[in-house]
Amino acid sequence: MLKTKHLKISLLLCGMFFILSSCGKNADNRVVAKVGGEKITLKDVASRIKSLPFGYQEYLATESGQKQFVDIIVRQKIILAAARKGNVHKRKEVAQALKDFRQEYESKIKQYEEELIIETYLKEIESSMNVTDDDVQKYYLSHKRDFLQPSEVKLSHILLSTKEDALKAVKQLKSGKDFEDLAKEISLDPATSKQGGDLGAFKSAELLPDFVEPVKKLNVGAVTEEPVSTNYGFHILKKTSQKILPAQSFEQAKEEIRRLLLKTNFDKWIEEQKKGLKVKVDYSALNTAVK
Repeated sequence: MLKTKHLKISLLLCGMFFILSSCGKNADNRVVAKVGGEKITLKDVASRIKSLPFGYQEYLATESGQKQFVDIIVRQKIILAAARKGNVHKRKEVAQALKDFRQEYESKIKQYEEELIIETYLKEIESSMNVTDDDVQKYYLSHKRDFLQPSEVKLSHILLSTKEDALKAVKQLKSGKDFEDLAKEISLDPATSKQGGDLGAFKSAELLPDFVEPVKKLNVGAVTEEPVSTNYGFHILKKTSQKILPAQSFEQAKEEIRRLLLKTNFDKWIEEQKKGLKVKVDYSALNTAVK
């Protein structure tokens, strides 16, 4: 719906711009209005409309909108003529603002030029840093451990405020009390107690640091006999299941390896280039910029 609307507006705008594309320079210079000795051409109007946000262009696609826009330009030119007559353009603040704008504009052009050159050259560099399928496969075979995926454990817990209460709960569990039932009865974690203490599934890196070692030692179905202390309180943990995930296959890992090898080659190339240049970085200067 939105695309169709944009298409209609574009076609309406083409009604105004068609003359520019079909009649050449004469159409560009067709005079729409004059203010004193200054001419406002169709090209001027079209250029201004194109630079506006799309929302404005919707209205300016209409005949009344275009007429109103020309009237606005005329009013601006009238004000400009009066301002120039009063030598406003010669005032220091205007000259300084214009100077600042030119410097910023020149800086942006320079930045764009540098980015364009870098982008073009990087494409050439990347193609010359040939990473073959053999390179990728050799890396995979010699770094297989890097592509092992961490196991995933599913945990439940009972949270209590004191170690004494937690030890009492452990005693109840040893006596045959069902873990889920006990969690529903006494756990202080409102988010999990109604689900029998179910915390969900975690990879090792996702566990609370204090959980890592106790969970490693637990067999599936077992409960921590020693309560685990965290900022939240004292936890009795139960490992309800454990899934050993397979290592990434070569097909799954090859693009990641290719990117890694390209980066390694590129980093080496950067270091080689540094040898022929005087590169000096003063990070302490950043403190001034931040302040």
